[in-house]
Amino acid sequence: MLYAATGFFSALLLINLVLIFGVIRRLRGHTQLLAELGATRSTDVVAAGSRVEDFATVDIAGEPVSRDLLSAETVVAFFSLNCGFCDELLPKFVEYAASSTGGSAEFFGVISGDGAEDSGFVKELAPVARVVIEEFDGPITKAFGVTAFPMIFVMGAEGVVASSGIGVGALQQRRVPAISAG
Repeated sequence: MLYAATGFFSALLLINLVLIFGVIRRLRGHTQLLAELGATRSTDVVAAGSRVEDFATVDIAGEPVSRDLLSAETVVAFFSLNCGFCDELLPKFVEYAASSTGGSAEFFGVISGDGAEDSGFVKELAPVARVVIEEFDGPITKAFGVTAFPMIFVMGAEGVVASSGIGVGALQQRRVPAISAG
């Protein structure tokens, strides 16, 4: 009886090991697929060197906003209310914009999501940037091809994107030193 129980548990252990190695191999494959997906996730975003499409909207003060206002080194940041990383990036972006010598005319904060008018995003961004509130498929979001949040664009001359990225690293293209990513 002892030999049968030992044999049974040994076979069970062997099956368990085979299954564990199979799961590990499968996870490695999924990790590679997720990495490839992450690398191609924002392919619709306007790439550096490309011109942003025309758009027209208004900011929270009722002032018109269009591509013509995006001069060289203007920063356009996209935030979503349902985005945890946006919550982390917002204070860093506000700090950077507040320390910039160009003032709020060089910074645009685009906030997407229901209830954005009453959110902390507006309260934090309004002193340092022109704030636009729109739906996820609003005119600015469409013009820049934004499908993931947060996203930051640094503009070059004539509505051409100098750099873009998901974090403060996109600000490295500006002549002013960027804040640390930490």
